[in-house]
Amino acid sequence: MNILIVAPTFFPDQDVGIFRMTTLADYLLGEGELVTVMRSAGNSIFSDKIPYKHLEKVKELQVADPQRFYQSCNIFKKAILTHCRKNPVDLIIYTCAPYYAMKISYEIKKQNQIPYIVDIRDFWLKNNEESLITCALQNIMYPLKYHFQKKCFKEAFWIIVVSKNMKERYRFLYRIYMNKFQIIYNGFDDQRVRQSIWPDQELRENIERFDGIRIGISGTLCQYSMTYTKLLLETVDYINKSYKKVKLFHMGKEDAKLIRIIENNHYDREIYQYLGYLPGELCLMILQKMDMNIIINIRNQGLGTKVFDYMEAGRPVIYVGKEHTELANFINDNICTTRERLEEAIRNPRTNNFQGRQYIRSLQNKGYYSLIRGIRENENVT
Repeated sequence: MNILIVAPTFFPDQDVGIFRMTTLADYLLGEGELVTVMRSAGNSIFSDKIPYKHLEKVKELQVADPQRFYQSCNIFKKAILTHCRKNPVDLIIYTCAPYYAMKISYEIKKQNQIPYIVDIRDFWLKNNEESLITCALQNIMYPLKYHFQKKCFKEAFWIIVVSKNMKERYRFLYRIYMNKFQIIYNGFDDQRVRQSIWPDQELRENIERFDGIRIGISGTLCQYSMTYTKLLLETVDYINKSYKKVKLFHMGKEDAKLIRIIENNHYDREIYQYLGYLPGELCLMILQKMDMNIIINIRNQGLGTKVFDYMEAGRPVIYVGKEHTELANFINDNICTTRERLEEAIRNPRTNNFQGRQYIRSLQNKGYYSLIRGIRENENVT
C-alpha cells in the first residue's frame, strides 16, 4: 500500500506526541509498505542519525505551517490534495493533535475518495481541565468543535483512540459511528535502537552520589495541574527538611512556573534538579536509577504516555492527583490526593502490579497494521 501519514509533529521533534506516528511509520516500512510522511517544516527526519531500523526508507514532505488553525488547515489541505493528484495514495492516516484533521479530512475525502484513519491521542472536546478559563473557552467552542468532529467521523474508515474510557466516551457522544472506534494503546517505545551505555558519565555519577530519596519525573508538571504540583513540592520540601534528603530529577520541557513555586514558598532549592530534554533511552536509564517515579494527573480519561515508560523502568510509580480517573485505576496503588498520603507513599512506596509487556509499541503497531490491512481487503472487495 501507498500510505500517507499526516503528522505535523514527527521525529525528530521534541514532543511526546511524535512517537505514535513515528513508530507506526517505522513498523509499516518494516512490513514492506510505502510510507510518505507530511509534517510541519522544521528539523528533517534525515538531519541526524535515525534511531529506528526502517525509518530511513520513508519519504518526507515538509509543509510551511503558521500554526494558526484555519490557515494551517488550508495549507495542509492544499498540500495533501496536490500530493494525491501526483502520486498513488491508498490510505491517509491523520494524527491529532494538532487537530487539523477534524477540519480537512472529510473535505479531502469528498474530492479524492481516498479512505482515511483519524488517530486521536487526546480529547479535542475537553471539559475537565483544571483552569476555569480553559473550561469556559472549551464550552464556548464546543458546538464548532463538535460540528467538525462529527463530519470527520462520518467519513473516516477507522477512528483510533488510546484507551478504553476514551472509546466509551466517544461512542456515547457519537453513537451513530460507534462501530468505527478502535483502541490502539500507547506503549513503551521498544522499536527505538537503544544505547547500552550512559552517554553522560558525569550525569550518572551525579545521580548515584545523591544519598537521599531519588524521585524521577518525565514530562511536564504544572501543565497537568498547578494544584497537585504545589502539593508535590510542599511534601517533598517537608520530607527533605524533617528527616530525609529527597530530590526530584526532572526530564522533559523546562517549566518556569515550577521554579517560581519553589522560590515563592522558600523551599530548599536542592529538592529539584532539571536534567533537560533527553533522548528516550537516556530517560529510561535515569528512571531505572530512581527510588520511585511520579505522575501528576487530573483528567478522567486517558492513560498518557509516560506511564508505559515508568512500567518499563520497573520502579514504583506514585500517582498524585484526582482519584478514580482511568490512569489512577490503571496504576491502582500509591494513589495520593493529600500531603499525608503522598508523604507515606514516598517513605514506603509499594510495587505496582502492572500487566506485563503487552503495552509496547511494536505490539500495538501490529494491531494497528491489522486494522490497515482490513481497509485494503475491504477496498479490494468493493
